[in-house]
Amino acid sequence: MAKITIVGIADGKRENLTLKADRVIQEAKAVCLQSGEIPLYAEIGRQADTCDEMFREAEDFEALKNSIAEKLIEAAKTQDIVFGALGDVVQNQIADAVIRQAKAAGIEIELVNGLACGGAAAAEAVKAGETIPDGVYSVSGQAFDGLMRNEEGALIYEIDSPYLASEIKLKLLRQLDGQTPVYIFSAGNNADKIPLEELDRVSGYDYSFSAYIPPVELEAKAGFTYADLESIMRRLRAPDGCPWDREMTHDSLKRYLIEEAYEVYDAIVLQEMDMLYDELGDVLLQVVFHAQIASEHRDFDSLDVTTAVCAKMINRHPHVFGQVKADTPEEVLTNWDQIKKKEKGIHNYSQDLIDVPKAMPSLMRSQKVQKRAAACGFDWDDYKLPLKKVYEELEELKADIESGKDPQEEMGDVLFAVTNLARHLKIEAETVLYNGVEKFIQRFEQMESAAEAEGMHLKEMTLDEMDILWERAKQIFKDID
Repeated sequence: MAKITIVGIADGKRENLTLKADRVIQEAKAVCLQSGEIPLYAEIGRQADTCDEMFREAEDFEALKNSIAEKLIEAAKTQDIVFGALGDVVQNQIADAVIRQAKAAGIEIELVNGLACGGAAAAEAVKAGETIPDGVYSVSGQAFDGLMRNEEGALIYEIDSPYLASEIKLKLLRQLDGQTPVYIFSAGNNADKIPLEELDRVSGYDYSFSAYIPPVELEAKAGFTYADLESIMRRLRAPDGCPWDREMTHDSLKRYLIEEAYEVYDAIVLQEMDMLYDELGDVLLQVVFHAQIASEHRDFDSLDVTTAVCAKMINRHPHVFGQVKADTPEEVLTNWDQIKKKEKGIHNYSQDLIDVPKAMPSLMRSQKVQKRAAACGFDWDDYKLPLKKVYEELEELKADIESGKDPQEEMGDVLFAVTNLARHLKIEAETVLYNGVEKFIQRFEQMESAAEAEGMHLKEMTLDEMDILWERAKQIFKDID
């Protein structure tokens, strides 16, 4: 078989080719350009094949990449061929597909790097009097995910169709206002400044078409990223920031994290998606807040936080990121627990019980401790003995009360026994008590409404009178169920 040489051709202008790229194209026996709708097609002074027809016929970008790769591999069966890939070879997704398929087919590949399209677009911008900062986020239109990643703005190149321009615009509108200024450049048109909402309404879309979005102030953004949240927190904690935020510590903030987590729980129970994403944002704020405080004391920062959790996820999912086999959720949880114990240096069952967080709600903590104790066989076979234990503990509680002894310890034993029974019945004690409290509130509300409808107030009623209304309320909700 012959060889495929992939040459980076920048923005498709011969003046922006490297000397080596120009020489390789001129000396090649067969040349295929990514597009014929670029100046280079006429400038190289020879007949060249193009991929334009494939672009027109492809159903999606993945199919396009594969069809171009297949075309080049077929051509390389009879002669050496040079493929002119727009931009730099390492940034061109089509070139990447060609490399992968050629290696699989056993075809030799040579790479000749070129100027990235982003660099070429930056050069065009300078000609138009618009300076693009060094370090600007530069990405091809096909690869752009819609996120503005840094304070230098974004340079998006290879916007080759109004459809792609529309996709990019819609992604950007999640973060930016429609009137945000955008600078557009292309080989066939003069540079221009347009509002973002018109990005897909101009002419001249081809592989040299680029758009530069300058930095946007936080206050002017319509949508925000994790990096924006970090910037806001740094600003709030700055010497001239918010007095309240500057005074906060890990200790003073700890209760807010628990409160926000409970509000997330409520949103999930209520199945309110708008409420859920809002409350999840409040939890995320607490994470960023703690990371910012820690970074100021040089303890850790946000990168340490995300690194720790990502490393943990990779390590605890060896069935996904490694060679371990786990076909069921039960096998996954078994592996997870074993890896977690190894990470934490837990060597016996007592250490495993102590590891359950003390700040966890007591019903939840109780069942977790019981489950971990059961791992060594310290458990009953079914619910019958746990149910008997509940009655035993109730009798002991009754004895303490009747004897005048402080009943707190026996009350704790009763609750512990009840949660153990719930565990054997595969019931989450925390959840059912939550539901029980909600049921009580609903019935109480119904009872009070009924009293007021009869011109009465609960505080003025006897317990027997309230009990009649309570039973009615119970019946109402039974009928609804």
